[in-house]
Amino acid sequence: MTRARPFGNGPQAAQAIPASNIFSLVQISELLVEGLRAGSRLTSSMASPDVSIDEPLGPRDCAVDLVITDIRNEGGMEIVVTVQVRNRGYRALSSQGRFPVFVGVRQRCGSECTDVHRVHLPSAILPGRSAEITFTLPNLPGDDGVTNLCIVQEGVRWFDTVSPNASCDVALPDAEPIDIGFVLCVEHGQT
Repeated sequence: MTRARPFGNGPQAAQAIPASNIFSLVQISELLVEGLRAGSRLTSSMASPDVSIDEPLGPRDCAVDLVITDIRNEGGMEIVVTVQVRNRGYRALSSQGRFPVFVGVRQRCGSECTDVHRVHLPSAILPGRSAEITFTLPNLPGDDGVTNLCIVQEGVRWFDTVSPNASCDVALPDAEPIDIGFVLCVEHGQT
């Protein structure tokens, strides 16, 4: 085991730190600098800093697992979805900044894909951490397509282009019939 000098000057100090620890130190310093730029304060060792993403994330930063943990039909027309987002990348994910990250809702029909909605992350998701997000799906255009959820960095990329686990299709539950106060007679077209 290499003995690291806590503080040093020049390349000798960097060489004295074991290679397995260099990434952790760099990662921690980036998170602290990003948090301080955003004016955040850490109140406990488990707190997530308010991280602002002001540059495009690289492909290594887009390693994310997106899993639907619950989907239910509430009130006939409202579909409530709960997803878990696990950050396997090297940088924190956040819905703040010039290049924010969201859970994107899109609808695919054949080769066409329609961007439908964005869901904010509740707070920064640090590398190695997960967050659970519950949201209501918007009314989707038509019944022809497949509803898909995917992590997206605004103006940069859909994460499934570099991380296949960053996307999943939604199997929508059957809608319950709603009593709207009148009956349509299909044979005669009368109400």
